[in-house]
Amino acid sequence: MSLNRDDLIEALTYLREAGVNLVAWPDGPIDDLSLPLDLSPAEAVEYVTDPDGVVARRCGVSVNDLIAWREADGKYRCHAITCKGKRCRHVVAGEYWYAFERDPAKWASFERLGRCCSMHGRAAQGERP
Repeated sequence: MSLNRDDLIEALTYLREAGVNLVAWPDGPIDDLSLPLDLSPAEAVEYVTDPDGVVARRCGVSVNDLIAWREADGKYRCHAITCKGKRCRHVVAGEYWYAFERDPAKWASFERLGRCCSMHGRAAQGERP
């Protein structure tokens, strides 16, 4: 017997109405930053085939932002390009120094600011790094 999508959603809705929570624990940038998400029956069915899509929508970011957040370990990284042509991996200093951002949307909004680490911040202001 094979259930179609609508049958699965109906079954999960029945369980939810009986008090069963549908919670996913998608990957965060590190184990301590997993995001528990309470899913609707439709989201639970979709989560099986597109977990990143469901998580990104629920967090209010693109799938690319979600992946970048994980790859950056939830840290705010410097936007300068090194002499080797790669993005600097230093963490941006200040209140964000070694801060792990648990919210991908907040991380993405800071990421769009394009801040630099203390070494490259001087270079951006015309000083020698």
